[in-house]
Amino acid sequence: MQKFLQIQKTLTFVLKFNQIEVGSKIQLCLVQSIGTPQLVVVGGSETDEFHRQAQMYVDKFSTHMRPVDMYVVPGVDHFDELNVLVDPDSPFFSKTCAILGLKG
Repeated sequence: MQKFLQIQKTLTFVLKFNQIEVGSKIQLCLVQSIGTPQLVVVGGSETDEFHRQAQMYVDKFSTHMRPVDMYVVPGVDHFDELNVLVDPDSPFFSKTCAILGLKG
């Protein structure tokens, strides 16, 4: 808890963030500090920069305590990823169900 109070103090007084900005940053810190698995998804038709940034996130935040996997949805961009997610026969659907502890 002390760590989060220090982060909040730094964001508020040093960086001059408002309460909404502080809240969003603190939530990110909380997510990163717990062992919740994450799945970073990027469309196969996205730009190289999209793929690079997704991989950077995985490389930065994945640990033994908090696995972060990446899945590339073939042939779609970020607008069409959800169309693939709702297909129960897609690997994306299965991966999402697995990370949620559901059968899929």
